[in-house]
Amino acid sequence: MSKKILIIDFNGTTPVYTYYFAKNLKSKDSIVDILGYKNKEELKYFDEKLNYIEINLKNKGINYFCYWIYLFFLTRKYDALVIEWLPFLKYSSFEIILIKVLKKLNKNLFYTVHNFFSHNNSDKKIENRYLNLYQNLPNLLVHSFETKKKLEKYKIKNRIIKINHGALFSDINFTEKKDLKMIGMFGTISEYKGIEDAIKMLSLLADKSYYLYIAGKGKENYIEKLKKLVAEYNLENKVIIDNKYLSVEEIIKLTKKSSITLMPYKNIEQSGVALTSIGLGTPIVGYSIGGLKDLVITGYNGILVESGQYLELSKGVEKVVENYDYFQKNNTEQLNKISWVKNLEIILNEIERKK
Repeated sequence: MSKKILIIDFNGTTPVYTYYFAKNLKSKDSIVDILGYKNKEELKYFDEKLNYIEINLKNKGINYFCYWIYLFFLTRKYDALVIEWLPFLKYSSFEIILIKVLKKLNKNLFYTVHNFFSHNNSDKKIENRYLNLYQNLPNLLVHSFETKKKLEKYKIKNRIIKINHGALFSDINFTEKKDLKMIGMFGTISEYKGIEDAIKMLSLLADKSYYLYIAGKGKENYIEKLKKLVAEYNLENKVIIDNKYLSVEEIIKLTKKSSITLMPYKNIEQSGVALTSIGLGTPIVGYSIGGLKDLVITGYNGILVESGQYLELSKGVEKVVENYDYFQKNNTEQLNKISWVKNLEIILNEIERKK
């Protein structure tokens, strides 16, 4: 008999992730529904339609907690519940109380720890809420060994289950000519992405024809700081900073056009940018930290160097471009190693284990 799985993403926090995760849990052995907002704009690029259970009230706050009420009515109808995000936790611990009740109603309750703590968060109260949440969940899904290590460091005693975070957009057919001189950094423009090191790295390639294309939404004061650094290194003609929200289509086209996705990140557990790059056939050059080490094998499908070594970063860029066909071929092979499909077997095995 098919198992019924409910994916919970009330706000539609990252619809592309939820799409791929849910799509690849569907099979003859499983039925999958999604409880939450369906972002039609971001999902319009995909052919397969998934079953969303939606509540559409005008007030977002009321809408959110109506989802929680509805979840309690649905919980016993499913063999497993997988919660993706709980954004209200940034404001209150109330959802932890709801989790304590929910796990009594369904023992197959899973929560995906996408990042141990939110990016750029320094609020200890919020961090403590997340630690409290993790302690109260029976099953924690993680996509990287880095996240698993952090949970173990805090002596989280719940069951920690490693699952695959497959590549993104590998099934989308947008034609875009590759520019081997374009180095890309796309998504939010944030300090944790180490953009300063990217600019310093480019200064070492100033006599070459490479250029750095940075695009995404960032805070104005940080953008100004980056522009000053660009001017300091006389790179105004080699660095493009496009401070705007990027549509899914723009991200896909820019990533496909780039020769390399540059990731000199200061910290990262997992990255949609990296998984988009792998999915679209663009090799990664970056720092050897966190979840990047699970995705990029140096000298095989990209180059990772020690943090702060932007000279080595520049050498990595040149090595990849000089051997581009080799790195692209291996990038394609890496897609199969991180396939989403394997997650269904993992979750079904967990359901059976608890019988």
